[in-house]
Amino acid sequence: MNCSCGCGTKVRRQQIDLNLQASEIALELLAWDKARAAGKLGRPAADDAERVIERGADCYQRLILALHGEPGDCSLEEGKAWLRDSGDERREREYMTEKGGIFTGDKLLLIDEDLKRLDRANPELSFTGRPEPDTGGDIVSRLERLGNLRAKGVISDEEFATAKARVLGQG
Repeated sequence: MNCSCGCGTKVRRQQIDLNLQASEIALELLAWDKARAAGKLGRPAADDAERVIERGADCYQRLILALHGEPGDCSLEEGKAWLRDSGDERREREYMTEKGGIFTGDKLLLIDEDLKRLDRANPELSFTGRPEPDTGGDIVSRLERLGNLRAKGVISDEEFATAKARVLGQG
């Protein structure tokens, strides 16, 4: 199984639960960002939604760091709590949730086209993009992190080149 962030790194067996949870959080964030981009959140609900999105994005980023062996991990319990809270908030919004039956339960209202837009590095920005211009600091830190992963042998030179091109918007 490959890492949820799309870097191509193989996930170790003991990290599979973290990776699966990161994937689940990414999809939940994708649904929130789709609603935000469509202008469906409205005020004051948008303020609550932004807090949900911000908390989920932070948890996702820390899960990804943990998957890459870096400090800042998000525990499975914290991720589970966010998914529960997000689901509770989302279920009140029919444009985000498809109602299921007794055995299937509710699920995210996402289509294949939505999934193609998923930004694995920042799923909360898949539809809206960066709210502020990037000053380059984020790119530099991501490149440094990739360099460290390559130096440690976690990713190959080829995986590094592919991920670097993606960070720089060339891939």
